[in-house]
Amino acid sequence: AQTIRTTQETGFTGTPGFWKTIIGHCVESKNIECAEALHAHLLGASAMTPSIYKSLIQVYGRCGKFDQACDLYEELSAAGMDVDAESCASLITCASKSGRTALAQELSDKSTKVGGRVKDYMWLIRSSSKGGDVAEALRVFEQFKLEQPQSVDRVAYNHVIDACACNNDMALAERLAKEMRDVLGVNAVTYNTLIKGYCASRGLAQAMRVLRLFEAEKLAPHAASVRSILGLAARTLSVKEIWDILAAMDRHGVPLDPGSAILLMQAARKAPKPKDGINLLKILDRGDIIIIGDEVIFNVVLDACIHREDKQRIARALHEYSLAKFTPSARTYGLLIRACTALHSVKRCWELWQELNARSYIAMNESLFGCMIEALVGCSHVNAAHALYEEWRHKVDITAATHCTLIRGFAKMDEADKAMALYEEMKASGLKPAGGVYVALIGANCRRGQIQRAEALLEQAQASGVKPKSSTYACLIRGYCLQGIPRAALSLVHTLAEQGYPVDDVIYNAMLDGCVRNRKFKVADELIEFMRERQVPASNGTLMSMLKMWSRRGDLDKAFEALNAALADEAGQPVDAQVSACIVG
Repeated sequence: AQTIRTTQETGFTGTPGFWKTIIGHCVESKNIECAEALHAHLLGASAMTPSIYKSLIQVYGRCGKFDQACDLYEELSAAGMDVDAESCASLITCASKSGRTALAQELSDKSTKVGGRVKDYMWLIRSSSKGGDVAEALRVFEQFKLEQPQSVDRVAYNHVIDACACNNDMALAERLAKEMRDVLGVNAVTYNTLIKGYCASRGLAQAMRVLRLFEAEKLAPHAASVRSILGLAARTLSVKEIWDILAAMDRHGVPLDPGSAILLMQAARKAPKPKDGINLLKILDRGDIIIIGDEVIFNVVLDACIHREDKQRIARALHEYSLAKFTPSARTYGLLIRACTALHSVKRCWELWQELNARSYIAMNESLFGCMIEALVGCSHVNAAHALYEEWRHKVDITAATHCTLIRGFAKMDEADKAMALYEEMKASGLKPAGGVYVALIGANCRRGQIQRAEALLEQAQASGVKPKSSTYACLIRGYCLQGIPRAALSLVHTLAEQGYPVDDVIYNAMLDGCVRNRKFKVADELIEFMRERQVPASNGTLMSMLKMWSRRGDLDKAFEALNAALADEAGQPVDAQVSACIVG
């Protein structure tokens, strides 16, 4: 727009070719402001030409200014100019979208006269498709068949079928394909177009049907079509179809491209069934995925292997990484550390840590730091993790997840005091512990005999809005039993039941197992009676504890009585092999 104003101020006139070049750039960049300034300038200078009008119509159409595009048609008509087939098709779309029905009809009638040549009819169909007007594309095709029936060939049919596929009208596309098959026979382009449409509309079953038709007629599908179906199957996690398509690719000699490889590895990670995810990783054994050729592919592959705990392929990926040519990013280093953690290679984790710190282009962040802490804690190097935390705590933001990892690490080692110190630091920083942290802290304190501290932690969890799970209560119950106060545990069970908490077998099993381990049989009897009153079916875990209890009490008759009652209880769980082994022992 500034260029236009400068030309006006200097008196520069410019040639039609010059102005057409400027307006062409406006079309590409959708620069409506410059186009409007140019239009005003050339109109004032009486320098408008049909080709400039054509480009202006394209600018307005691309920018969604449909009314202004239609106004240009009226303007050029008043100036005694006309439009070609391409502009006519664009204007039909603009008129339809702006609700100017009369103008759309006038232009449609005009397009028939303008589009006398086959290529003009094809252009009108394509233009209608781009504008989302399938009805207009079909009208032009029908007019073409009426005016020039001898010229209607597969190319013409494929044009209108493509218009339907691009605008998600697959029913019409199928009807036209059937009509084409009956009259002229279909070709590979037809099937490729149908596949494109079904993939765009996520119609995997229909796309697979078309692929089978392809092969039945001994036609070779285009590589892009097969990869489109494969991509759709991967995105929808359709594992069976993935393998079927891979087999079809092998039959037709279509190699896996990097984009398909990425989608397949993402599917391997996201597959709901672990077995399916692990099987999809076998695609890496085909040999046509070069995982070190690109950092994105390497990261996706490594992430999937880590998620599926495939140590063999993790080790292979780490070996291949040593031959990689790409420069690793922060994301890559995070995955490499996680991979070494899965292999319990603490030494390699430290090497990677030193390496990434030596790279000036990588800024240390909370995610990378958290990966290293998880690595050390996961390999039972909790004190080393804590030392690293102390070294970096003032250099990088430390997330709640990283605090929780350290707390759980110390809790697992029964270092209750260190875990509690980190817990207090976490709260002082304004970070909220996750529910699992409370379970770990309560368990650690109970094992260290700190029952009052464990009770306080439960109250703090509830006060902070964390709803304790059965595992949380089970930890406290085990603690009561371990400290020789099983009645406190039984009282907690009664209180939970009275409050309407869904007391499940996790809690009952913890209570019963704690009583049996500490030979508090009388309290165990009271719990069993409580369960009978509430008609709680005995799980396999509960039944095993009961059998152990009667065994320790030397009363095998009671043990068999409990087993037979469980076998007769249709509402209970099927008795498993562990229970059978327990009664035999």
